[in-house]
Amino acid sequence: MKFRLTLALLILNAIVYFLLLREDTPFSLEDRIGRDALGILPYSINEADSLVISGDAIEGRTYRLDNVGFYWQLMEPIEWEANPFAVRRMLNNLELIDTSIRFSVSDMQQRGETLANYGLENPPLNVTIGFGDESFELRFGAPTEIGERIYLFSEEEQHIYVVEARIIDPFVLPIRELRSNDLIAIPAFEISQITVDYLDDGLRFRLNKREEGWDVLSPIVADANDAQVQGLIDELIELDVERIESFTDNLDFNEIIRLEVVGNRRSATLTIAEYRDAGNVSDTFYQAMFEGRSTRFLISRAFMDQWRGQQDVFRERSLMSFDPYSVGSLSIVEPSTNQSLRLLQLENGSWRLFNQQSLSADMQNDADKRVVEEKLKLLNDAQVLEFISDAPSAELLERSGVETPYKRISLLADDEYILEIGEIEPSGLGRYARLQGNPSIYLVGLDLGDALSVNSLDYLPRDVLLFDVNTQQLNFLTITALAEDSGLRVEFDFMQESISGEVEIMTQEEEQAMSALMPSILENFRVAGYIDNAFDEAGTRFNDLPVIWDYRMQGFSSRDSQNPIFEILLSKRLNGTQQLGYTEGAPHIFLLSQVMIDALHRVIFDPEIPPERILPDLEDQNNANN
Repeated sequence: MKFRLTLALLILNAIVYFLLLREDTPFSLEDRIGRDALGILPYSINEADSLVISGDAIEGRTYRLDNVGFYWQLMEPIEWEANPFAVRRMLNNLELIDTSIRFSVSDMQQRGETLANYGLENPPLNVTIGFGDESFELRFGAPTEIGERIYLFSEEEQHIYVVEARIIDPFVLPIRELRSNDLIAIPAFEISQITVDYLDDGLRFRLNKREEGWDVLSPIVADANDAQVQGLIDELIELDVERIESFTDNLDFNEIIRLEVVGNRRSATLTIAEYRDAGNVSDTFYQAMFEGRSTRFLISRAFMDQWRGQQDVFRERSLMSFDPYSVGSLSIVEPSTNQSLRLLQLENGSWRLFNQQSLSADMQNDADKRVVEEKLKLLNDAQVLEFISDAPSAELLERSGVETPYKRISLLADDEYILEIGEIEPSGLGRYARLQGNPSIYLVGLDLGDALSVNSLDYLPRDVLLFDVNTQQLNFLTITALAEDSGLRVEFDFMQESISGEVEIMTQEEEQAMSALMPSILENFRVAGYIDNAFDEAGTRFNDLPVIWDYRMQGFSSRDSQNPIFEILLSKRLNGTQQLGYTEGAPHIFLLSQVMIDALHRVIFDPEIPPERILPDLEDQNNANN
């Protein structure tokens, strides 16, 4: 019986609560639950398409912002793209208004009070939120007596709320913080085309983004330098704007430049005119405004004028752009001497050299892979020094010599490139050149053609096997002067890390370092190049001068001086970078590497030998070997 009575009382209490709730508001319980879920507004704040802010809190001004699809636009007091972070703060604060502390307007009136008692008759801040054809006004009034809170009135709800005062912070920002700081508010990664029209001189400059990289489409069609274009985009987005808020003078606006930036989903066109300061044309600023908007502002004149008459400023200066590792063949022809050679990459990655473009077996040699890769890198890194002409005249074609080139270089990679190098330009700064299939004439460096010789000696393998490091160990080394009256003999004992003989005075640490360096050089012996001279014990000729053999270098695995594991004949050092040598394992007389030249100078001191260039160390040799 007691249980039934208790259950009946609970049901009666629920009915009374429901009736009281219906008296408190004209909306049903279902409506109330829905409205509490959405906050103070009847729609999700993300559906808002306009915000109007006014009142004494912003010095009596009116800010209007419209949602134009992908971004918010300031419409008053200036027309400018809004700061997306500032707008997001506004929307978040509206969405998170706490509606738990409130009382109805009717309760207020029963107490004999009016909206003025809460600062809501003429509020310091009004915010009107638009949802299509509907709008909802929120009035933010006076602060409460307790805590950092203020009163908020919703006319549509007919309730007064007590909310945190910080809710209004993003609505009372100065205009400079509400507008975007960027002149062009299109994200850099979205920009796909930039066009600058100089209406006063008829010049059009256009860049267009392709799948990978950029093209120059006007005034010529050419590859663009991607780094230069990215620099332009960065400058454009970060370009400072002057007097955007106060520049409201009613000045003449005679458009002379148009700048159009196209993105994936939007575009912006800037119209630009002369700006007069105190009646004089400014040499510092242009006045500008966006097409379809009325707000004027000042921008840098130097920035906008920098491309006038400089059609090549964004052109790609890389002569050829290819993957060096994808090259399958390289041919070099010197028409004037009727000499040529061809290099082919085999399936195992090695290179084969063919003289005179012949494929006969007796004309084939292995080529040095590192040398070939250096030549390919040189071609890939080659830069255009100057764009001479994109429509060369017959006179220029003849004068440049590209029709009968000094050198023709062909390579096959992902694409085929044929570079024709012509005459030296009159000032001597470079040679004329062109790529077959492209009419443009360029100026390239003087050394480009010279570095790719047709001399097969320049491509022969430069690694020379002096001894088998797997079966033989270098423990001793002797360097002996061949002249009978010299008596010079230098001995290395690599086991004891000591050097004896007529050597420049060294500390123990220097001897240890040299004892570590010399075996490393000789175990990985690499020459700098070859000269085409048959070996003669009496000597050779180099640069039309006689050269004799001055030293004999012998390596031993033991102190048995009768059985060297290798022997090299050496000339004296001819200059700072040249010294000759010969060993049976090399195909020709060779030029020593610089690291070997400098190492020898440390142990064969002779005042008549040109001074050393550097003192090599193990790190230098390791870098040279790699």
